Amino acid sequence: MCDALRDRRPTNGRSDVTAGRPTAASVNCQLYLLTPPAIEPASFATDLAAALDTGDVASVLLLPESVGGDVGALRRAVDTLRPVAQQRDVAFLIDGHPALAAETGCDGVHTCPDGPPYKVARLAVGPQAIVGYSARFSRHTAMVAAEQGADYVVFGRRHPSPEEVAETMDLVGWWEALMEVPCVCLLYTSPSPRDQRPNRV
Repeated sequence: MCDALRDRRPTNGRSDVTAGRPTAASVNCQLYLLTPPAIEPASFATDLAAALDTGDVASVLLLPESVGGDVGALRRAVDTLRPVAQQRDVAFLIDGHPALAAETGCDGVHTCPDGPPYKVARLAVGPQAIVGYSARFSRHTAMVAAEQGADYVVFGRRHPSPEEVAETMDLVGWWEALMEVPCVCLLYTSPSPRDQRPNRV
């Protein structure tokens, strides 16, 4: 993730750029972790803690499919995993469930064009929480989300093709050169069934 999700909410400072593009030294990049498929929250909490202790992590996004999509299971996963992140000053977000994020003390919610609209998500979690938005490969979608008040935008998709990886990197470079709102470069791939470590993007 380029630019930090510090103090639960991103700092919207523009990165220094060289020749119109950010350099590795000029952009503050952090990790944005996605939960892997089919986790058991109690045992996964140990892996999550280890991952957070070894890297500069901005946030953890709990994917509903990681716990089967059931709201009850999702709530139990939040109760187990949220403290692991928040005790380390890492923002804990839920994907696509703004009301649940607000009810369970999460730092915010992530949504997308197929999920709750930005305004609905913001209303549910409040002005001080984090609301992120997936633009995938659309510059227009990203700009609209940022104008509405999204705290960060995401480029790319899970399980990208090589061509989509290149397109994602292009979009991130364009965004960082021109925009102030932080962005996430999503290059997610599923781990093997035996590997339940958090995915880094």
